[in-house]
Amino acid sequence: MPAVVERISSRVADAPGAWPLLGHLPQLRRGPLEFMKSLSGCGALLRIRLGPVRAYVVCEPGLVQQMLREPAVFDKGGMLFDKARQIVANGLATSAWTEHQRQRPLVQPAFTRARLDAYAQVMAQEADALTGTWQAERPVDIVEQMVTLFARITARTLFGSGLDRASIATVQRAIPIVAEGVYRQMTAPLRLWEKLPTSANRKYHRAAADLHAVIDQFIDDYEGVKGDRTDGEDTLSALLEAREGEDRLNGAEVHEQIFTFMMAGVETTATAMSWTLHLLARHPEVQERVHCEIAGVLGGQVPTVKDLSRLEYTRGVLTEAMRLYPPVWLLTRSTTADASLGEWRIPAGSAVVFSPYMLHHDARLFPDPERFDPDRWCSPRGDNAGQRGLFQFGGGARKCIGDVFSLTESLIALVAVSTRWRLTPGPGPEPRPVAKAVLTPDRVIVVAHPRPSPGPDGGGSRPTGRRTGPRA
Repeated sequence: MPAVVERISSRVADAPGAWPLLGHLPQLRRGPLEFMKSLSGCGALLRIRLGPVRAYVVCEPGLVQQMLREPAVFDKGGMLFDKARQIVANGLATSAWTEHQRQRPLVQPAFTRARLDAYAQVMAQEADALTGTWQAERPVDIVEQMVTLFARITARTLFGSGLDRASIATVQRAIPIVAEGVYRQMTAPLRLWEKLPTSANRKYHRAAADLHAVIDQFIDDYEGVKGDRTDGEDTLSALLEAREGEDRLNGAEVHEQIFTFMMAGVETTATAMSWTLHLLARHPEVQERVHCEIAGVLGGQVPTVKDLSRLEYTRGVLTEAMRLYPPVWLLTRSTTADASLGEWRIPAGSAVVFSPYMLHHDARLFPDPERFDPDRWCSPRGDNAGQRGLFQFGGGARKCIGDVFSLTESLIALVAVSTRWRLTPGPGPEPRPVAKAVLTPDRVIVVAHPRPSPGPDGGGSRPTGRRTGPRA
């Protein structure tokens, strides 16, 4: 059987442009997004070489869906998750399938509808508080502001309290460094490289240690006051109280899940919202449609989870932004046994790669793929064939457990921004996508112009925003 597997696997085409010895690592280092897009149309399944390692790249959405439906065979692993486990350990996003099956029921109670309703109130409070500090007609550093917002939301929903200023500063500084370090180590030409005491490696390990220290401090503080707590509506409570028969998460596992949620809840969501606000600032007609829909549906009221389902166009804007700039742009798997994928056979122990960014920019799935077009996702066009090529939250049994949570906090943030402010592009160059573990913009600067605040009947009354204070 192994000989047959190898013979059939040899029919998979090799991606063009490999360098001697290094293979395709130089392309992944210099221009990873362009490299992944260049593979589209070269074949449904390709092989690339990353130094001594060979990997299969899945370029057709049907094959990706097949792979995601077989999580026991195409398990979490490969370059990305092997490196991420060094930091996140055995959290839900990185654990092997067997352990994931045990963990998921224990973690699921943290994401019930009742908890999401309670979380939504926290999200609205934090979004309103942050956008209320922006200065009228002043530039706003959107990336910094979104990291701050989602760090505070994540802290309050995880622990039931806000981060102090020092902890917020730690999270803001450390998470992008960790995300960049994971990708840098993933694409290192030699595995020895990650062990060298370079400045970048030392910075990476310090940032990871700082995040772990913040989590440990929160858990210690929680344990110290849990007898005085009465709400029990935070994620940490749900994780500590979850039971499946006699099974429960131990202290180390709770820490690992919290670290996973902190990375996912801050970096990916802040990135998605930064790109969304960048696109709105540069498409004023789309921005006005969003504002009108929000005003018409909410009438100036604080949104609930039920209200958000009626914001079809606003949801389409967020979906389209995540199509163009999927925060998780590259994912890897490792085969636990000889596997079939379409007409091909893949040997056990193979690295398998797929890129939501590549699929989201495939003109065969999304006509005029570089155009920002939220109507792709709205009726009557919302049932188009591109739906099968959208992977902003993964898919299958290992689809992101926090997908509804993330969409909810993103929509609530959009409501807060759009109700108070009209955005225009700020000074400086266009944002440049930086492909790390997350596809983040290098900068997003906008200018905030106040809108009239809605009156009791949804009409305008007084303008919002302050004109004094330092430049943002």
